[in-house]
Amino acid sequence: MCPEINPIPQATISSKEVKFSSKVTISCERGYTFDTGQVITVRCNETGQWSGLQDKCLPVKCGPQPVVYYARSEVVENATYGQSINYTCLPGYWFRLGVFSTSTNCTADGEWQPSLRHCNMVRCKALPTWNNMAVNTTGRIWRTVVNTSCSDDKMFPGGATYMVLTCAEKGEWRPASVDCVGTRSIRVFLVGKISNEKWKQALH
Repeated sequence: MCPEINPIPQATISSKEVKFSSKVTISCERGYTFDTGQVITVRCNETGQWSGLQDKCLPVKCGPQPVVYYARSEVVENATYGQSINYTCLPGYWFRLGVFSTSTNCTADGEWQPSLRHCNMVRCKALPTWNNMAVNTTGRIWRTVVNTSCSDDKMFPGGATYMVLTCAEKGEWRPASVDCVGTRSIRVFLVGKISNEKWKQALH
């Protein structure tokens, strides 16, 4: 006869049988494992001991820390089930629109989820090409420099007719893009005499 098997944290014991030659199955909960696997079967041997008995279910180990390009993180070694790693994209990069930081978790299956590969270069919103404004490029990734100008008789608030915009690291245009509005004032300086006919021609 063998002694009753003591409870094992994160494990289920199939039977309380203690007779000679009895076999008992012990299963670790999901996310945990014995040294030899998630399930073991022990046998009460002739010396009154349980052969093959292990007393600990250990957290499942994940593989090496994922390498995420264009991101930084803390260093984690020998990660196990339940641990997570936080990643922050380098300036000018994001995982997706507006998301600059995220984490991946060591799952019960020993995998890193969600799977992270790299941060993507920031893209600013497309600049409007209507409202009497023209741009010299359609590029809009981080650090793109765009020259904008007002057409016809329009101008930017403040009176300027052109503006230089840069796609910043958080995905916004700097300075903030604005529409061309208003009407330019036209100054005409007269030198000497001019006939009515020539005056009309000058205005056209």
